[in-house]
Amino acid sequence: MKRQSLLVAAASALAALAGPATAFAAGDSTLAAREALYGEVPLAEFAAGGQAAYPWTSLRAAASAIAAGDHARATPLLVRVATDAHLEPLKRLEAWTALRQLGVLPTVSVAGKLEGVLVDVVMTSGRDTLAVYADKSAVYINQSGRSISLLPGTALVPQIDAVLAAGRVSQRRIGPWMRAQVPPLPYSGGARLAILTAWGLSFGQGPIDNLARDPRSAQAFNAANALLQAIIARANAPAAGTVRG
Repeated sequence: MKRQSLLVAAASALAALAGPATAFAAGDSTLAAREALYGEVPLAEFAAGGQAAYPWTSLRAAASAIAAGDHARATPLLVRVATDAHLEPLKRLEAWTALRQLGVLPTVSVAGKLEGVLVDVVMTSGRDTLAVYADKSAVYINQSGRSISLLPGTALVPQIDAVLAAGRVSQRRIGPWMRAQVPPLPYSGGARLAILTAWGLSFGQGPIDNLARDPRSAQAFNAANALLQAIIARANAPAAGTVRG
């Protein structure tokens, strides 16, 4: 069976899991929930719902400073978050998104660090999104909006490592996207592979079959497919009832 067929079949199988016996947490089915996985939510919006502790306080203070036009105050607050190796990759990505908008760019070594890999597949029945991050966490949102989250390093670590390793190959082969706007997702039967870094996105998109064959993306697609099938198997396991990862 072709890799594209495996990927679509796996996504369809997970979409068919419905009812209280599945391993899905009640996920946000909105477009915003999927887009947030890219780490490019407007800073004020991202920080608004955070806790009264670092890094949320720093992010909110930076957002307020930016709104007031005080970029000199916002920059060190954001740099602290963006370069904090102890934080989740998504928080670092959000900080770097805000910094780039202020004209502050990462060093070459920081820019080259992979923070995550994201695969979107668009079908007539809906959109499947799989995100894998450098802290060995993962999030899957299926066509119905139901989701599975794997906490850092708690499950399917070999499969997650394989996606990250393949993502680094794609990162070298694709290179960074140099424009401000990312094109919309392809039509039904299309897909996007996105590499998430402090510099922004490196990505390829088009018909699923093309991305599954292209040497710049095929290895990452294959690894993402293997992880997706492992997630499905875990969700279907008899003891998986209410597992969240």
